[in-house]
Amino acid sequence: MSLRTFKNLSRSIFYNNKSKKAKLKTIRKTPYLWYLTDDIKTKSPHKTINRLPNHSGIIIRKYTSKFNDNLTKVIIKKSKQKQLKIFIAGQKYDFPSVDGHHIPKWNNHKPQNNKNISIAVHGFKDIRKSINLKASLVFISPVFKTTSHKHQNNLGVIKLGLLAKKFPAPVIALGGINEKNIKLLRSMPIHGVAGISVFEKPV
Repeated sequence: MSLRTFKNLSRSIFYNNKSKKAKLKTIRKTPYLWYLTDDIKTKSPHKTINRLPNHSGIIIRKYTSKFNDNLTKVIIKKSKQKQLKIFIAGQKYDFPSVDGHHIPKWNNHKPQNNKNISIAVHGFKDIRKSINLKASLVFISPVFKTTSHKHQNNLGVIKLGLLAKKFPAPVIALGGINEKNIKLLRSMPIHGVAGISVFEKPV
């Protein structure tokens, strides 16, 4: 199964749930397909970004020195050429050209500006955090087993569905999603999907 099939299935997830979220003001502006950079797996950001459809989303995770300011600016420039929605995560948020900020599990600090905020959710205990931060986008993970967190228990499809219903903001499923198991998410009350490895594979 090809990456194109993965993209098509992610689109079907969005349209299957579009009617349920018609009242959300952000629905038309929020991508249903997201790519997250990774300190280890991201080898050639330019090539990976080229594989993404226009108007997708990207979260640049500045957790280590690998993603320094220069590389981050290059990724932002390339992403804008593809008309991607750009969120940035990490300790440094002062990149004026991004569309929003991503708050990981270990961070509760809200950036002092009016940018959109997405948060990482791993269980029901994170519901209060999303309310406090006024999150406009929620990434629930890990849905399936993932090589990024080998020793972390995955949520599974049923728990994903139960969690997703608790958030008024659009929900993006993340973690171990590939060309095969994405089919299991078509009936889930989610806005879309995100991935790392699935986009790193050579076309």
